[in-house]
Amino acid sequence: QDETLEAVGFYATDSPTQYAISIYEEFNGTSFSVLRDSKSGSVAHPGWYTIKLDTAVGLQEGNGFGVVIKFTNYDYTYPVPLEANVLGYSSSATANPGESYASPNGSSWTDVTTYGGYQEDNICIKAFCRDPGGPSDPPPPGPCSAPTP
Repeated sequence: QDETLEAVGFYATDSPTQYAISIYEEFNGTSFSVLRDSKSGSVAHPGWYTIKLDTAVGLQEGNGFGVVIKFTNYDYTYPVPLEANVLGYSSSATANPGESYASPNGSSWTDVTTYGGYQEDNICIKAFCRDPGGPSDPPPPGPCSAPTP
């Protein structure tokens, strides 16, 4: 079904963390193209944040999309939040190829599961969508059903 992407959630790993969210329509396996929307800002403390987009992005059934976030902080060496399989803590965490991509420069992307030691890791980013025929008031949008790289 068609949906509208209305918000993006992520973990900030440090105080403060700057973010630059970009929503793309296309991904060819190594780079994103067709920018649909973007939003930048800063959060003061580590933790989970849900950022509402200024304008909802329409998504068509069967078409993929990509949510790209550039994280910047000044004190912590690893600004990209990862869900990892840690025995006794998050031991049921899993990842599949094609779910999360990382880039050192924002232009060339590599599947996180291909990095040594990260085969079960995913980047902690979540896209929140709403059925366009649904209510415009709360409850908040749920996870998007369209495929994402």
